Amino acid sequence: MNKETEVLNLIKSIRESFGSSISTYTMGNCYQFYEILKTVFIGAVAYESGGHIYTKINNEFYDIKGKNTNKHLRFILVKDDRIKSFTVNKWSDERRKLFELEYKKLLIKKITKGDEKPISIEGDKIIIREYKNK
Repeated sequence: MNKETEVLNLIKSIRESFGSSISTYTMGNCYQFYEILKTVFIGAVAYESGGHIYTKINNEFYDIKGKNTNKHLRFILVKDDRIKSFTVNKWSDERRKLFELEYKKLLIKKITKGDEKPISIEGDKIIIREYKNK
């Protein structure tokens, strides 16, 4: 098996390992994805383009979506003094859950338009209960 196939197989395995892998590794954790790849592929190097980290392996650039095919991107080597700026953006599970909860609250306000309807959040569902006439 050639190196590119190995890289793509690992990326596919990670991407398919949980439902929100693409959003996780493109919304604040792209540098952490590079760190995963560099533990398997010695010599992998982090590059940035448009605020997103790509991993360079054998002169090709990869992220959670696979091999980059956009030839118009300009890649900049991520040096040690810039690494911290990428790790600060890491979204923890707690931060992501808080964001989702706040988003659901905003949706509730928009859906109910300020009405006093009994509403609850149960897991991933927003439950809006109708009033019963007495």
